[in-house]
Amino acid sequence: MKPLIFIQGTEITYSGSGASRFLNMASELRKLGVDSLLIGPGTDNGLSDTARDSKVLIVKPILPQNNIIGRMILIAQIQVLAMKHAIIR
Repeated sequence: MKPLIFIQGTEITYSGSGASRFLNMASELRKLGVDSLLIGPGTDNGLSDTARDSKVLIVKPILPQNNIIGRMILIAQIQVLAMKHAIIR
């Protein structure tokens, strides 16, 4: 079975509703044996051990995201990481 890749645009933490849904869904899919990967911006500080066990790749933004250039570079970072993971797997 091919792995599922979820790309999250907002910071990956359990405090946000959308990101926590993706984290919970990825961990449940891992329990069922479905290979899934969640890619998004954030820091490792807000994640629990279960989130670290499921495949979660955190992209640390190079530039601040308060302007359009910073957001565009973050999107490019996420896309490059997703392509790299897809090619390796």
